[in-house]
Amino acid sequence: MRRKFRSYIAVAFLAVCPVDLGVDFFLHYYYTAHRPTEAQPELGRVYKRQLKLTGTTVYLTLADTTAPGLLWMASASGVLLGILISEKRYPLGKQIELTLPAKPGWEYYLIALMSGAGYTAFLYFYGARIAAFVADHGFGTAWYF
Repeated sequence: MRRKFRSYIAVAFLAVCPVDLGVDFFLHYYYTAHRPTEAQPELGRVYKRQLKLTGTTVYLTLADTTAPGLLWMASASGVLLGILISEKRYPLGKQIELTLPAKPGWEYYLIALMSGAGYTAFLYFYGARIAAFVADHGFGTAWYF
């Protein structure tokens, strides 16, 4: 793969991280404002969580508790893939050099913006469905909060 193309792909993966961080903050404040402080078993809101950022105790569904954990997994995967793709391969014992330029041009900013916007749109339209699917199939990440 050409060096510049690898850099573009790395930037696209690394752009996921700030989006995930922003969505995670939004979810915490959204849950604080819009989730009940008392259990509602008829709606499935039985998972008591004290939110880290606000200290508020709310009751969530399993899908609600799964979403932030999935965001952090996606963010970590984006960083890992971005670093792995951007590194140049050398034989053992040699120094590994990142291929991202010291002074990125406008195309890197455009790729990061397009990747972040596309990922945000994907989360907006499909994020709740993915979290519900993961929770329904027993892969819930309720450990996050």
